[in-house]
Amino acid sequence: GGVGVGGGSSSSVSYVSLFLIFISPALGGLLFGYEIGATSFAISMLSSPSSLSDPFRPSWWTSSIPSHAAEGLILSSLCLGALLGSILVFPLTDRLGRRAEIRIAATLYICGALFEVLSGTWLRDASRSVGVGCLVLGRTIFGVGVGFAMHGAPTYMAEMTPPAMRGSVVAAKEFMVMLGVLMGYAGGYSASGNNDHWFHMYAWGILISLTMLLLTWSIPRSVRWLMLRSNQEEAFRSLQFLYRDNTEAEREFATICRQIEDQQSMGEQRSSNRHIFSGPMRRALQVGLGLIVFQQITGQPSIVSYATVVFENAGLGENSSVLLAIFMLCATATSVATVDRFGRKTLLYTGCSMMVVALAILTGAFHGYSLDTDNTSQEGKPHVRQFMILFSMFVYIGGYQVGFGPIAWLVLGEIFPLEFRGQAVAFGVQMNFALNFLVQLAVPGIQDGIGLSNTFGIFGVLSGLSLIFIWKYVIETKGLSLEEIELKLQRMTQQGRAQHLRETTPLVAP
Repeated sequence: GGVGVGGGSSSSVSYVSLFLIFISPALGGLLFGYEIGATSFAISMLSSPSSLSDPFRPSWWTSSIPSHAAEGLILSSLCLGALLGSILVFPLTDRLGRRAEIRIAATLYICGALFEVLSGTWLRDASRSVGVGCLVLGRTIFGVGVGFAMHGAPTYMAEMTPPAMRGSVVAAKEFMVMLGVLMGYAGGYSASGNNDHWFHMYAWGILISLTMLLLTWSIPRSVRWLMLRSNQEEAFRSLQFLYRDNTEAEREFATICRQIEDQQSMGEQRSSNRHIFSGPMRRALQVGLGLIVFQQITGQPSIVSYATVVFENAGLGENSSVLLAIFMLCATATSVATVDRFGRKTLLYTGCSMMVVALAILTGAFHGYSLDTDNTSQEGKPHVRQFMILFSMFVYIGGYQVGFGPIAWLVLGEIFPLEFRGQAVAFGVQMNFALNFLVQLAVPGIQDGIGLSNTFGIFGVLSGLSLIFIWKYVIETKGLSLEEIELKLQRMTQQGRAQHLRETTPLVAP
């Protein structure tokens, strides 16, 4: 079967080829989510009182190291590994190619998961430093793989997918991350009665990673990366893989070649001193990196972690994590299904507006509120204020998963010129993980210092500022080819320069 592609072409694309182009890089996102979900339950199983006398509980966990210190080290190692991976990929991206990055990510996933399994099997009776060190090393290696995957996956998908379908395909990567979180939570929840099963979840990760690695031999290298390397013969073969017949592949190949020639003749000649921080790139940097910054500083990581506590106080107990993951998955699916119909800006506006409303309600609801004293009314029923908090949590999380969650990565993979796309996305991934780490580090202290109500208020103001940023800077890329997006940004940069010259040049009397 095939599907119509926009951009003035009636090209038909093979569903089988499109699925293969999607699934291998998307499994990189699924494994990232799975690692998050599985580890949260592994820590819970290891820390549960019932496991203290369990013969399968590793002796290194019961040694003198404080459990919260071990937990912090284990949980943060994934994020730090991902930051390291995104730094490593920055100078290598255009040499390696997108498919090679996905292969490296899968290999690192396998190695990392092996160390995680070893910490609960062969090294179960090891010393404290060896046992915790092995698990931390495994998660760090896995994190380096995440850094490679979070760069290679959206870039490969964006460069290989036809314009009319690119939004849904790239946004579906975020859906796979949420599916992975749900699988990790569900697997942990089903095994929660057996504390000796905590390392089994990591073993499943090895099998999924191996599948991801093997699937990379079923897909071609990125057509646009090959064009960047002047390998036109292999680039055409990549298009033949995607399109059902040679006529369609030839037409698309000619279109891409013509659009790349148009870029060269725009007056912005490629010079040796042109780089991602040079003048012509500033507009794309403002859009892409601005979205990454607002994605993190609007507080989503900290609010999601606090949501579990609120849900448990509402009587949802250990089901809360699974319910939260299911809701996030549904919200992301909505974005995936509608992004190519409504466009990127519409979904960003919708998602950010939902976040502003939810954070405004949370600010009021948490004013003078205590989970210890205000979680039930005098009749013993849940307090009205708590219903407001639960409702607002869902609206906030839904808004993020409709907007910033998938769309920021989609736009980042679309707006940079071909020769700088690899480095620009790598820089965006670095910023994402660095800010993620800093926000999670800072928020507990901010909460203690000014209270939850004011913390949510700050996030609400920042979400409001993000709406202004989207209105002023973000361009709509729906239905445009990657080359057409670059031309649009170049024209806007030139118009901005002309406007600036008109405003700053003094009028001289005749």
